[in-house]
Amino acid sequence: MKKILFITCAVLLAFGLSAFGFRNWNQPTPCNTTPSCKAAPACKAALGCKAAPDSKAAPGCKAAPSCKKVLACKAAPVSAKPTPPQSDLVNPIFSQLLPELVYNVDSRFIANITRENLRKAKKVTEIFPPESTRDIDSYREVKVAILHGKEETVALGENEQLNPNQIRLLQTADYSTDFYLRALCKWKNPETGSLDLRELVYYFTIIPEKEAEFKSGYDELISYLKTNTREQTARLDRDKLQPGRVGFTVTQTGAIKGAEISSSSGFSEVDETLVKLISGMSGQWNPAQNALGEPIEQKLYFFFGMMGC
Repeated sequence: MKKILFITCAVLLAFGLSAFGFRNWNQPTPCNTTPSCKAAPACKAALGCKAAPDSKAAPGCKAAPSCKKVLACKAAPVSAKPTPPQSDLVNPIFSQLLPELVYNVDSRFIANITRENLRKAKKVTEIFPPESTRDIDSYREVKVAILHGKEETVALGENEQLNPNQIRLLQTADYSTDFYLRALCKWKNPETGSLDLRELVYYFTIIPEKEAEFKSGYDELISYLKTNTREQTARLDRDKLQPGRVGFTVTQTGAIKGAEISSSSGFSEVDETLVKLISGMSGQWNPAQNALGEPIEQKLYFFFGMMGC
């Protein structure tokens, strides 16, 4: 499923944090980008600086208002289990930019990797996005950290090559697990030719080989969400609206379970309506599949709210 990142102003995506932080070690100014807010996992930057886990900002990234991906917002009273319209379109990960509001559904972090590819990785360059490692000469002080809420399990390494402890830690991670990879690196400055010491950080979500899909597709789903949140959204004080996030799991049968607010929009009525809307979509999804084609659960997030500058 294709991730969509919407950036407003200098967008600090504060929902779910798939973070890409690249900064000059001697000068704390971010090198390429600032973390942005991917829906609400906190921040993802230009190509990838996603907000770090709720309690932490990715190194080199400015914390954003509880973000994860560019995110979005929606709200509205729901009448007896509205059923999303059906169509032949199929697109599981969806997002729509409305005047001042953004809607987005995705994994926790914008940067992601399948479990199959992660288990094959022997070097950090096989995990970091290719565009982030261009012009890097060498790596040192490599940190792999699996996230468990506000806690993390860490394995440290000395260079680009993942050591046995790091490989073992990554191979124990299941689908929908979030982790980050941090390294100090010598980056070749294209202007001066000198090697500058930088810090590279990315936040990832481990995704299924085939992600869960909403049966009706992108356009139908966005229309459904807009229609059922129009009344409350129209009444909101946009200045007080915060980036919000609803986490939910698509089960092996395509049902929805565990829908709950993981980051509030600042309006309880809106939050409650969003949870009801997401919960009412059971049976409207095709489940995710692993490398063997077997149906598995996948955790997704609906990001909503106002994006800040």
